[in-house]
Amino acid sequence: MNDILLDRFERYFRHPDLGHDVLRQGDRCIACKNVRRAIGDHLLGCSATAPDDPEVFDADLEQLVTALQDHFRHRVSDGEVGPGTRRLIVSNLLGRYDASIFERYDRPETALVPSVFLSYAWKDKVKVEKLVQWLRDRNVRVIVDTD
Repeated sequence: MNDILLDRFERYFRHPDLGHDVLRQGDRCIACKNVRRAIGDHLLGCSATAPDDPEVFDADLEQLVTALQDHFRHRVSDGEVGPGTRRLIVSNLLGRYDASIFERYDRPETALVPSVFLSYAWKDKVKVEKLVQWLRDRNVRVIVDTD
């Protein structure tokens, strides 16, 4: 499976805070709702009980994630959604459906964060570092070419 395609759709199941790599009990975001729907409706066909707030990662969602991990013999069966489980979800969705399946999910909050890629000459490093900090202070995701 194409890694670019996997990376593109993984964000539907990722916490919007890019430093928060694992979804677990107590988290609240659109990704929790998407995980619940993907596993319950499309991968296992056994929806968890409808929670008061579908965007909360509760005990029922943890059980659903564990069931998915066990079903597909994932190397870690901990009920959390980290990078490996996100890839498991996306690769199985794309294995059963085409990419249009993702139109059924809520757009991730990370898609709303503006991002920029900066490439620069080494002599401009000090100026670029200041620009990077200025952008990050304004909630812009910055990817910097360091090679």
